Amino acid sequence: MSLTAEQFASLQLIRTPHIGPRTFKALLGRFGSAAFAVKNFSDAGDLLRRKVSLVSEREVASEIKKTEENGAQFIFWDDPLYPLTYKDQDDFSPVLVVKGRLDLFKKPGISIVGARNASFHGCKIAERLATDLGKGGYAVISGLARGIDVAAHKGSLSTGTIAVLGTGMGHVYPEAHKDIFYKISEDGLIVTQFSYDTGPQTQNFPQRNYLIAGLAKAVLVVEAAFQSGSLLTAEYALELGRDIFAVPGSPLDPRSRGTNKLIKDGATLTETAQDVFDFLGLFKPFSVIENTPCSLEAPSAVDFSNKESALIKLLSTNPTSIDRLAEKLDISMPNLLSILTKLEIDEKVMCSNGCVVALSL
Repeated sequence: MSLTAEQFASLQLIRTPHIGPRTFKALLGRFGSAAFAVKNFSDAGDLLRRKVSLVSEREVASEIKKTEENGAQFIFWDDPLYPLTYKDQDDFSPVLVVKGRLDLFKKPGISIVGARNASFHGCKIAERLATDLGKGGYAVISGLARGIDVAAHKGSLSTGTIAVLGTGMGHVYPEAHKDIFYKISEDGLIVTQFSYDTGPQTQNFPQRNYLIAGLAKAVLVVEAAFQSGSLLTAEYALELGRDIFAVPGSPLDPRSRGTNKLIKDGATLTETAQDVFDFLGLFKPFSVIENTPCSLEAPSAVDFSNKESALIKLLSTNPTSIDRLAEKLDISMPNLLSILTKLEIDEKVMCSNGCVVALSL
């Protein structure tokens, strides 16, 4: 895509250090256009409150070239394609870089965020919620981080997922998520507000979290410790007038303290996607056929042998030592390990460190 002179100037302003969304809008208010603001930049000292050097045209041209070669494109704040849910905020970025299905901006969005060091169960819950919310017509938004974020993307990849980056398009962070990054860029939508070569920098992730909250109709939190990025996203969502949903967890798990506090403070306790549909006043689409609560009861033992059935009845989602199981079942350790291996392959149980085992959800 070729940029107009006004778009080029807008990109030049927002890529200049110390010019954020509010200063950008102040410059447009003073000069009437980005192009005129660039032309008369030396007269903007009172708005900048510090000495600021305008980024060069060569750097902007380089970013445009790299972005286009990557298959991505720019969306400016006055473009009809710019997401309206985000545009009505004071701190919206005047330029977004996107790659993938722009039609997902037209869907109502729900952000799913949570702990990077998420539990196995937390990831499964996030993936299930994302799948059902996607079937219900929502675009699922998250930040491509480890744990809950990537589980949410995986669950909604077939229905439409939006990944918001804390880096530029030229960096995949974490690097281990390259495969799903490329899948989302083809079947979903990648969004960032940062320049192409921007790497993972701590100060950029709060801005990413603000964008995650701003693009969504509501934010759903699955596992979050106190003072986590996920709770910061929830705080932004509250500031923006979004609805907050949270999945409860064990008070013994630090990863659940944040979500449990959100519920205490008024967030909607969420076990299934239907809880979201009910709160928002939406009818559950017939295509959402599962939506079952994340039961902590043992799976049905109909298809198991007697020993497998007895083993399942002894287990819960709390880890149990295999020594104790062998004693309770009066079974040899080799036979017990054989049964556990089969159940683990079937995703009925999960083993940790070779010495404890718990039910999978």
